[in-house]
Amino acid sequence: MGQVSSLSTTYDFNTEELQYKDYFRAKLSNIDVLRLRSEGCKTVELISIRGYNCTGCTAFFYPKDGNHVHTDSYWAPVVKCRFTSASADAVQSPGGEDDFGCYQTVNPVHKCVSSDDSTTQWWFGSCKCQAYQMRQNRCELLDDDRISAPGDFLEEKEYMYYDMNREYTCAERAEKEQPLINQCCNQNPCANGGTCTELFEDAKNKFNCTCAVEYYGRFCQKRRATSCKEQLQKNGGSTSGVYQLFDPTTISTYEVFCDAISEKGFVWTLIESFSRRSKNEFTDKPFYKDYAINQDAFTWSKFRLSLPRMVATANRSTHVRATCNFNSEELQYRDYFRAKLSAIDVMRLSFTGCKKVEFISIRGYNSLTVLAARLSSSNRTVFMPILIHIMLNR
Repeated sequence: MGQVSSLSTTYDFNTEELQYKDYFRAKLSNIDVLRLRSEGCKTVELISIRGYNCTGCTAFFYPKDGNHVHTDSYWAPVVKCRFTSASADAVQSPGGEDDFGCYQTVNPVHKCVSSDDSTTQWWFGSCKCQAYQMRQNRCELLDDDRISAPGDFLEEKEYMYYDMNREYTCAERAEKEQPLINQCCNQNPCANGGTCTELFEDAKNKFNCTCAVEYYGRFCQKRRATSCKEQLQKNGGSTSGVYQLFDPTTISTYEVFCDAISEKGFVWTLIESFSRRSKNEFTDKPFYKDYAINQDAFTWSKFRLSLPRMVATANRSTHVRATCNFNSEELQYRDYFRAKLSAIDVMRLSFTGCKKVEFISIRGYNSLTVLAARLSSSNRTVFMPILIHIMLNR
């Protein structure tokens, strides 16, 4: 049955939508109606007949003698199924009461047969389905909805989007046989080693995937990027911002700011940012010293990647730049410089000297390409006042 995992029945869905009175839902592997040939007690996730309810129990299903598959509430106690409470008001004819199909003997209290115009629906479904969309006569089931994945939905005139809003309700005459089990985790919906946990508080969210550190997404189907460039290439809709990247060396994640907008043709990775108030903490911390700070909780006023992560970033980068107040003013070319990393290798710079830059601006004095600027890094980090951000292009 491919992605289909569940089976359910409803009454008058065309006028009443989904009601949990006179309804049942079961795992298709427990009640495979396409192959069911003999009667017996079958496990259901939820069943309601005339206000009598049961969750995670067995009910009597009768497909014998070529009849349409249906439940029989009258004979359930005789064959020792666990859902027996509905038998108290069942029609007591020789054939028993037919519910959800066949209808040789009906009980007009049951909503499926309360009038000649009452309708009965049988459905196939999946735990993964969160919404659906219609295009002419074509229906497409969706694993996500507009709330869980807003960036994945674009409005098109030919499509109509529908959200699956569902609620569980219980009648007063509820018979609780055993804890609720929706069995969605039996389908192994979590990919790449993710762990599945069944949920019951919200009828729309039937399971949760706890992903291995390298993966994320509702089904752990998305692999985390290892660099800003990879992050922005994988997600075409991504913009500059704080992202969680994966470090394959330590098998862990860390937060970093990625900028792909401010300078055309460049993708920048922030390796350090600090405020004037925090400058003393960075004064004697050249980049070749390991001084990681706030990698798990990014902040503009005090941030720095660990040395191994900076080295890995530098090995895939071509340029280095320094900016001021990027968090509040974005890119400004006053008090700024950019250079090739091969000309100013800040990861290994341990002497004072003139270094070639592509562009530099200090207090309004500017120069392009050929200027040789004097930078000191014997025991100090490259420093510009107010709020400095050092970024590498990767």
